[in-house]
Amino acid sequence: MLTTVQRIILKAKPSKSHPNNNEWETATLVYFIDEVDKNKALDIARQDMSIKHWELLYYESKSTLIKESVFNAEKEILEAYNYAKKNKVFLKIFNDNFIPGKKKSPHFCPPLIGESFIDTVIFDAGGRRLNAVELNNEENLNADYIIDDFIFELKDLMEEGLNKTERRKKISNIFRCYYGDDESILINPGILSDSDRQKYFSIISAPLEKKIKKAFKQTIQTRKRISDKFKIGLIYINSGYLSLPHDIFTSEVKRYVEKNNLIFDEVITLTVTAQTNGFDMYVNFYINPVDSLNTTTNKIVNAWNSNTEKIMTSLLLGKVKKYSVPQKAISFNNSGIDFYWLPYAIERFSFESKR
Repeated sequence: MLTTVQRIILKAKPSKSHPNNNEWETATLVYFIDEVDKNKALDIARQDMSIKHWELLYYESKSTLIKESVFNAEKEILEAYNYAKKNKVFLKIFNDNFIPGKKKSPHFCPPLIGESFIDTVIFDAGGRRLNAVELNNEENLNADYIIDDFIFELKDLMEEGLNKTERRKKISNIFRCYYGDDESILINPGILSDSDRQKYFSIISAPLEKKIKKAFKQTIQTRKRISDKFKIGLIYINSGYLSLPHDIFTSEVKRYVEKNNLIFDEVITLTVTAQTNGFDMYVNFYINPVDSLNTTTNKIVNAWNSNTEKIMTSLLLGKVKKYSVPQKAISFNNSGIDFYWLPYAIERFSFESKR
């Protein structure tokens, strides 16, 4: 009987509990497993990954190695094969990121952009928070800011929406029929039909609607108390739903405003995302609209651009005290099928000269 070893090559990400690696890192894991049955070998690999705090993204290859055919292979392959025959499991990890395993270091994290940062933006644009008289009391529905003849309410989307179990189930039901029985399915709305793409956008943007409706009530109630001469506006920042692109975020905010017949005089959307490979880091500060006929909006845009430049300078000088996280790959399993979402990847370079 021929002696066999299963070679499984897969892409993975560190789990939150990984002792050394950041969740935004990825790696290629190469397994050699002494097991005739390929499915059993896959189960062994998954169990080993869980123990070592890794999460599967997708398989790159799965092959059966027969000893008689391994004799002519490279030395490293033969050594891995022999190790697996002796110890059942051989694992080699090839990290995709530059200098991996710096979990406690903040140097690859973007600055945290939250309510206090927006306060500064509004103040620099000539606005202010409502005073105690205008607030009346904390039990009332109150907006956040007054700038020129506008009352604005700020909402912040702080949670990663793809982490919600029910949302994952709905997403998997859409993509499953496009991939058939594939074991790993990439969440890519570009492959969907127009109707399914809108269903997908509706699913991932579901958390927006409730906050938008509340913001409208807050601005309306505040205007009634202060003066009907004020216009009302919404400022919605996406600081934590990192898998939601800014253009989709903006279009879905506007869609929910129209769907619920909410008459805002201005809607401003902001998104902050970052990608890193452990050496380079790109931080993106998005705002919409970029160019407006509204003078007040343009003041906010200019103040946003000015303050994002300042905070990036502070980041480079090591003066930032509060950090957010870069985009990271997301994976989950539904009904035995693996699904994964990938952020834009910054290529890792090498200092080694080409020969």
